[in-house]
Amino acid sequence: MAPSIPCIPPPTTVSASPINSAGRILRGCVEGLTIEPHHRWTVTGQFLDFHLASATDGLYNSSGGLIIRDVTGRAGTHVGEEYDLYSWYELNAHINVGAGVGHIMPGSFLAATTSGPTLNYSYFAINFKDNGKGRF
Repeated sequence: MAPSIPCIPPPTTVSASPINSAGRILRGCVEGLTIEPHHRWTVTGQFLDFHLASATDGLYNSSGGLIIRDVTGRAGTHVGEEYDLYSWYELNAHINVGAGVGHIMPGSFLAATTSGPTLNYSYFAINFKDNGKGRF
């Protein structure tokens, strides 16, 4: 019996996170809070809890290539937990810039299939929007 995950809906991909399922089902929980200090600027803090769909499934890169799998299923399904803090700023109707930091704590699956250290990472992104409609 799979453990119950109280948060719905589960994410299918997590684009800013190193944990990615390449479009495969990765059950999980996402909870967070976004504040808007200015009408063009948002700041978000969030918690994510990732579980494999089955104990014999694996983690995949964004191209769909298998990264890690425990074919026995003994490593469990809990991939890990992630905490993120990120911000987006709307430069104009067509361009947003964003940056963030994240912290991943391995669950039973990552602890059993890798060296299991926590991971800290940062990122920067530029989003080009087509047909953007500004609020100014």
